[in-house]
Amino acid sequence: MLRRLALALLVTAVACGSSGGSAKKGSSTTGATTSTTVEAAPRIELTSSAFKNGGAIPRQYTCDGASQSPPLSWATVPAGTASLALRVQDIDTPQKFVHWLVYDIKPSTTSLAAGETLPVAKQTPNSFGKPGYGGPCPPAGQRHRYVFTLLSLATELNVSENVSPTELWATLERSAITGKGELTGTYERSTTPSTTG
Repeated sequence: MLRRLALALLVTAVACGSSGGSAKKGSSTTGATTSTTVEAAPRIELTSSAFKNGGAIPRQYTCDGASQSPPLSWATVPAGTASLALRVQDIDTPQKFVHWLVYDIKPSTTSLAAGETLPVAKQTPNSFGKPGYGGPCPPAGQRHRYVFTLLSLATELNVSENVSPTELWATLERSAITGKGELTGTYERSTTPSTTG
């Protein structure tokens, strides 16, 4: 009787030790590269020397000026990032007008000078139907918000450059995202525009 009881206790102790070791091994994430959805992505600090977050975008970066892309900079991207993508979107138009969408930016890139183009990166036509950056151009008397969004991705994107910016961004948001940064600027026109956006 005592021998059977001792044997049962020994079997129970071994089983518990094996279960505890497995749980510990399964919970370890040290050194792993993680990716997540766009909503839960780690924050990347995205800034511009031309305007503060929530501030007015200077005229030279709009359709009333040189329509030049503003200077942008961001902190070091998360480990495991293979490429970056950047979009500028007017969130105060019904169709969410896209002013710029560039992707497959090298992860070592941490800034863009005013008007800078990246020959290695790829771009889709903006909502004006033209490649590259198109400056803010809202209807006269309206103040619109323009959101600059930077995504860091665990992969490079292999898609046609002729795809619409909306379709491309949807594909990016379904990809393995390692980080996200946002910067918002505003612009209000005092003259009648020829095109809204």
